[in-house]
Amino acid sequence: SSRVKVSIKDSKVSLDIHVIGRYGVNIVSSCESMIEQVRYAVEKATGLDVESIIVTVESLMADEDCE
Repeated sequence: SSRVKVSIKDSKVSLDIHVIGRYGVNIVSSCESMIEQVRYAVEKATGLDVESIIVTVESLMADEDCE
């Protein structure tokens, strides 16, 4: 399962996101896309600046495990 830890200090948000990846998917580009989407959503929703987002891929699943 995915986990997200959020810290706020001096009106700046830091996120630590743990996810499970999928075999056959480009992990680097998926993480980069996730970071940009999360940054945009958090900044738009809260009005706070995102200082850092760390994405950790804890494991990988085969397609049949994702259904």
